[in-house]
Amino acid sequence: MILNFGHALETISGYGKLRHGEAVGIGMIIAARLSQEMGILRKEEADRVERLISSFGLPVKPPRGINYTRFDEILIHDKKRSVKKLNFVLPEKNW
Repeated sequence: MILNFGHALETISGYGKLRHGEAVGIGMIIAARLSQEMGILRKEEADRVERLISSFGLPVKPPRGINYTRFDEILIHDKKRSVKKLNFVLPEKNW
């Protein structure tokens, strides 16, 4: 099962503060940046994801005041998580 950064953002920001599409867009950027940190995407490719999300008028950063400890807890305890590890969908090069 795949974990969704957007769902975790919706949860910790309080449902209604972020629209679902806004949370998904920010989650896509988080996934791209994680992919960049892991050496899967180049910085330019992760930047492109952020520009594309922004071009639709969506926010590109989580709202202020996010409790990232709580964010991690939500990801770790997500019902879709496999027993022993976290699974993420990360963008790859050449898409």
